[in-house]
Amino acid sequence: MSGMNVGMNVKEILASYDSAAPLTEASTIPAPWYVDARIAELETQTVLAYLAGHGPRRSSGKPGQFVSATVAEAAVAVRGNDGVSARSISVPPPRAAVVTEPCGHASILHCPYHGWNYGLDGALKGMPEFDGVKNFERKDNGLVP
Repeated sequence: MSGMNVGMNVKEILASYDSAAPLTEASTIPAPWYVDARIAELETQTVLAYLAGHGPRRSSGKPGQFVSATVAEAAVAVRGNDGVSARSISVPPPRAAVVTEPCGHASILHCPYHGWNYGLDGALKGMPEFDGVKNFERKDNGLVP
């Protein structure tokens, strides 16, 4: 990683690119935009917030409304039963899917590959063929917020 962003905060890194520069002075975005973990996190959170209700596919605010996209990982933004948007990263490997459409409504999130069911808050609700599995804690295996 370039020493260019050593000691720079995120605001300074973002300000180091001039998107309004004339074509004769244009350049690619600075290296930290590609490699700084803080920028990656900012991008992920910004896109998830956009999906959760600030974008063109804005949900009606009804519980179960969702949008999905791939943002570094497969992501689902879903409105919870309490009316609050809950952002979850869908992590069931290998295909990372708990919804199969880009937007819609669901009363539960269901992995079509494994059959696991998750609540709108991401909590693991049911897993077929897991009866009797030792040392498996349902509360530790929900979707990661």
